[in-house]
Amino acid sequence: MEKILKKLNVYLIFLINIFWMILIYVLTTFPVVEEEKQESLNFLHFDKVVHFFLFGICAFLLILFFKKIKLSRNIWLIFNIIIVSSYSFSLEMLQKNIPGRLNSVYDFLFSFLGVISFNFFVLYCFDEESYKKCKT
Repeated sequence: MEKILKKLNVYLIFLINIFWMILIYVLTTFPVVEEEKQESLNFLHFDKVVHFFLFGICAFLLILFFKKIKLSRNIWLIFNIIIVSSYSFSLEMLQKNIPGRLNSVYDFLFSFLGVISFNFFVLYCFDEESYKKCKT
């Protein structure tokens, strides 16, 4: 993770994160015709898997940004969960006004699980302090 961070500029990481959040916004707020919805889903809860990974990746990109600006681990963990989960919640509330879209507690739940999972994955797999503790 540190090698990736050294090569990337803080502004580039920020722009990638903004681009990803715009992509999530477009994908989750685009009106869907009911016929298209049935054809595009190959299995029952495909949208839950998509929510998990979309918002999990968003959390990962935000972690890269927070680590690049040298925020402490506890602060970036809390900020990341609050920011990405709030974004997910606001998009779910927005969806009830969009034709063909429904806001769902389960969509938010899977988005939140993605955020938590990616945070702890980075925390325990890529964080130097945690790695040193596990090694000893």
